[in-house]
Amino acid sequence: GDACKRQMLRLLGLAVEDIRLNYQVSEACKSDVQQYCAGVKMDDGSYSGAMHACLRKSWDHLSPECKAAEEGVEKLEHEDVRLNPKIQKECPSAIAQFCGDVPPGNANVIGCLQAASAKPEFPEGCRAVMAALLERSSVKYSLNSRLKAKCDADVAKLCPGAKDEPQKAADPSILGCLAGASAQLSGGCRAELAALVRVHLNRYRIGMPLTSPCDGDVLARCNVDKQVTPFLLGGYIQSCLTKNVDKLHKPCWSLLSMFDASQFNAATTLEAKHWTPELQAELTQKVTEKVTEQVVAEVRRELEPQLINKVHSRVDSALAQHSSSIKPLLFALINAVSLLVGALAVLGLVGWYVWTKYIKKGTTRTVAIKDGRV
Repeated sequence: GDACKRQMLRLLGLAVEDIRLNYQVSEACKSDVQQYCAGVKMDDGSYSGAMHACLRKSWDHLSPECKAAEEGVEKLEHEDVRLNPKIQKECPSAIAQFCGDVPPGNANVIGCLQAASAKPEFPEGCRAVMAALLERSSVKYSLNSRLKAKCDADVAKLCPGAKDEPQKAADPSILGCLAGASAQLSGGCRAELAALVRVHLNRYRIGMPLTSPCDGDVLARCNVDKQVTPFLLGGYIQSCLTKNVDKLHKPCWSLLSMFDASQFNAATTLEAKHWTPELQAELTQKVTEKVTEQVVAEVRRELEPQLINKVHSRVDSALAQHSSSIKPLLFALINAVSLLVGALAVLGLVGWYVWTKYIKKGTTRTVAIKDGRV
């Protein structure tokens, strides 16, 4: 009944706050507490959740039993604001102001707070708590309970072998896999992923799995580097990518197209257009013309100075040697003109060669399309 649920929720909240009231965690982590967190005071008035926070600072060194027990507590904190001591302390006013009509549980209120955290009037204390929560969930799929509920079937189908929280940079992550396969996701999974990606773009960092498909475009288009991104204003990266949408690579382009159905359909239509024979021929012609212009310009740049110098040299030599006779001068001028005509003929041959090889025959040119196909 409802009364039992309320009582169980209260007991779970106490267990999350104080490790001594959680038998499973206290037993599994007894040696870890002594080794890594002996300095945490049990009778401290601000103890709420402190032991769990301390153990997580030594996460890589915890025993397997303690790590598994802590993972269970961490999931509870990411699923329900009533089971998260830091949110309970810092965010009551934010919950009332922005999420008062959102039912608790299933990460509903947490998702609402994350979406509202970019607003200027959002309380700073709660913003810091939500940022830490987002930072942690950004690398671990299982801590995103709403996403997990919608995407487990997609993960099983599209991401075999991907890890919940990779320990090595080279290991594939589930979150990274979902971001990279955004165009293939089911509707419910895509909608939930889009909402989460929007939140992550508001607090963009290089290397975050959900936004990693756009890292290259951010560095190339948005005048930032890895050191600067932690200090960017919320929304800057999303605004920059939107302005440069026609220049984005396919993975980032697909990720941004998830934000609503009309955008996704428009992106799909645009992608199809990029692969029509007419557009391919048009792009090939443009590339061919550009290559032709470059070749002719390079030949002209190389030969013109040499030709002018030779003509001047021949004329000066003829004038010096035959200043008293007009006939030799005429012969010298004729030779110089002949040389110039010959050079122009060479240029004509180069133009003819380019025309027959690159334009007239329609030789195929490699054209990079947004999705990486050629």
